[in-house]
Amino acid sequence: MYANDTVIYTSAKDAATQEAQLNIDLQIYSKWLLDNPLTLNENKCKFFLFGSAQKLKTFLKFSLRINDSPLERTDSFKYLGVTISQSMTWHDHISTITKKVNQRLGVLLRVKHMLRLQACLTLCNSLVLPLFDYGDIVWGDKNNSTLMENLHTLQNKAAKIILDHHPLSSATEALDSLGWKPLRLRRRFHRCATIFKCLHGFIDFNFHFVGNSSIHNYNTRSRDDFHLPLVRTNWGK
Repeated sequence: MYANDTVIYTSAKDAATQEAQLNIDLQIYSKWLLDNPLTLNENKCKFFLFGSAQKLKTFLKFSLRINDSPLERTDSFKYLGVTISQSMTWHDHISTITKKVNQRLGVLLRVKHMLRLQACLTLCNSLVLPLFDYGDIVWGDKNNSTLMENLHTLQNKAAKIILDHHPLSSATEALDSLGWKPLRLRRRFHRCATIFKCLHGFIDFNFHFVGNSSIHNYNTRSRDDFHLPLVRTNWGK
């Protein structure tokens, strides 16, 4: 038997504390596997650190071991379909999306002369749009306007291919003809839908929302709004 996609994570303010805690956790995990006849492939095990560039400089000699085997350190990894990089910039994930979308649009270009408009639209709705949407509440609009614009250009390209419009034709008209909302509006809708589901108990996850009324008793216009935490950097927004 094999245990796949298992993740152990922790946080700490200094490298020594982080390294010691994770090595202890790995020993506990290894013992649990041996007690429940499960097999661990150490060659596929990796570890990953993320944080600010300044903080990561203090983790250059960071080392983890399991069953006396050193674990390989990686700068990025894919977890549940989302590629996470140590700098949390999402360049790697957007590159993966871009590659997949271009591959599928290339296939569509080769076969669309045999398909009706509705069939092309169905293919894009089922094979292309989900690539843009998956996990966008995590990585979308995270101070990455250039990356988001690159994805929007791909959406425009897909719409023009379906409608057989010239590459330099109006993208807005193409999206309107297909009834597609721009990706920035799709991402906003997905975030709003997630918050709604959380507030009404449709998601079994506690975001620990705090209202302004819990912070002060002043009768302001924003009294019933959420209290947003203050962050010092764009990385934390």
